[in-house]
Amino acid sequence: MQRANQPPAPEIEGCSISHFNTTYINMTAPHNLPPAEYYRACILGLTGKDINENIQYSIEPTRNRFQPPREVTLVRDYDSFLSFTDWLPVKSDLFLYPINNPVDTLHSSVHFKVPMSTNHGQADRPVSPHRVPNICLGAVGIRTKVRLFFPRLYDPDRKDVELTFEEKKGLYEKGLLPVLRNLSPDTVTNWPVNYEGAQTRARKTRGMFQYSTRPFSGSRVRRFGFDLTTTLAAAFPWAEQMLFMIQVQGVKEAHQHHPTDMDKAEDALMNALSDFHYDDLMEEEHCYIDVGLELSEPGYAFQWRTDAHRELLLAFTDMTPGQARILLKSREFAVDYSSGLIQLSGCRVPVPVRNNRDPVYFQAYTTDKALIQHKDGGRHSLTLTGKAALAENTPPYLTRLYALYFDAKDTHDCAARVEVRIRLKDAFTQALDFPAWLMIETLCGAVLAWLMHANVVVPDDSVDTLQLPMGAAQLLDSYFRPTAHSPFRADDSMDTLQLPMGAAQLLHSYFHPAVKVISYTPSPFRELLTAIIRTLRLHNQGPPDLRFTSPALTLTAGLTWLANGLHSRPDDGSAAQNLMCAILPLTYDYDVDVFKSSLNNSTLI
Repeated sequence: MQRANQPPAPEIEGCSISHFNTTYINMTAPHNLPPAEYYRACILGLTGKDINENIQYSIEPTRNRFQPPREVTLVRDYDSFLSFTDWLPVKSDLFLYPINNPVDTLHSSVHFKVPMSTNHGQADRPVSPHRVPNICLGAVGIRTKVRLFFPRLYDPDRKDVELTFEEKKGLYEKGLLPVLRNLSPDTVTNWPVNYEGAQTRARKTRGMFQYSTRPFSGSRVRRFGFDLTTTLAAAFPWAEQMLFMIQVQGVKEAHQHHPTDMDKAEDALMNALSDFHYDDLMEEEHCYIDVGLELSEPGYAFQWRTDAHRELLLAFTDMTPGQARILLKSREFAVDYSSGLIQLSGCRVPVPVRNNRDPVYFQAYTTDKALIQHKDGGRHSLTLTGKAALAENTPPYLTRLYALYFDAKDTHDCAARVEVRIRLKDAFTQALDFPAWLMIETLCGAVLAWLMHANVVVPDDSVDTLQLPMGAAQLLDSYFRPTAHSPFRADDSMDTLQLPMGAAQLLHSYFHPAVKVISYTPSPFRELLTAIIRTLRLHNQGPPDLRFTSPALTLTAGLTWLANGLHSRPDDGSAAQNLMCAILPLTYDYDVDVFKSSLNNSTLI
């Protein structure tokens, strides 16, 4: 029932990104806009509503779906390589770690299981390798790690897969040193005589360790692996049935080829595995290679459609439609939404073992994060911390990030990729093509020219506040649930709602779907980043008695969370769940407990 004097409900109008951008640009293009038109444009940007026409725009990204004819470049490549063997397949020089760096211990899933002998006298059992105690033995070049796995130490109740001090001591003194003395007596003089001595030499002045390496000739590596296996097994029961793991990462750019050129495909694979015994590895059962197909077109930003995940799975596996539908609903299936827009997303999922042809892992993603990829403390991209956000008036980190994207705005296109983790022996029979019909069914492609002008009216930094009429204040207020946790809350007694200019743009980013759709592309990304920078600047310039109130601290935490979520998987831990409920618009009937339960029982990206 509509209350008296309440304006009629707006008409919902679906539109494409380009249509909404055109509407917004035409409204803001004239110079010296009258106040009413300026307010109209602000409200349109903040809420997607045209108050003059009483239209609520709803951005529908799938209107920008892929349509032929197009000039798409399709490239195939080899990325990561993983192998588990009972022999050491390295033929290049091996660089051994006297003291291992715990960071190099395998703690994360490789998305498949390997049969291992966890108990004497029992058959091998499939085990997730990251659950098995292991240690990084050495490196081959800068992209390859060699690890030792000890299945007899496997215990589901063991809290950490890092070897204990005694186990590391035994490996060093009863394994490495005896083998090196036998095979390379001239070089063993560079090794301390016991594990304590190796730690003493590696320890730096502040108690940290220097994880240096010692070279071992590639001509004797295979013999070294055999002798190490037998020597350790003779010394320790827990070292029996030890396995070697090889992990090569991040080499796709070096091994690209056309999908239909099998000669180049084989040359690329042999080049990728040039440090190893290639022919012998091709016969092994537990060797896997990541094969990628990358689609790009100059001037376009490609995104995967959420409703196309099923088609992608059916195209790259032998699953039936029913099996694919079950997998899509499983807890293991992770969806990577593009800035929170549910119509556009990539995905990741381990594929249940049904045959030897299916991949063990499948993922679809885009290359927009390449500019900020940076592994640090378990994260995979650049990260703003709360301390850095409050460090100066304008956080230097965000300024540098802005410059990075600004410099890339005209030249960095966004490609779409699929990767499958398949057996090495299937590298020439799987993931060989991405047909045109599949592009039509699975892709959206936004023209970068549409996106370059997404936020035309950018307020001047000299403007301290934005005066919105009462109608705008009420409209903005309707997006917030009435709680003290909301960073911004309109007071009905106010004639105007005063928002910091950066805060107005921040609200724009929440309520303007077009910005959410395209924020992964360079130009609109920097506009949203500008909003965050300006809001933090205004916040950091404020007096301490205002900066350290609960709403202000909530705003700071929210801006930090939002900035990191622009180019990374949004944090969805327990603290972040509470933060999301505090800073994001919620409906009056929203059940917070159900929201948290859904996060705990599934994967939110």
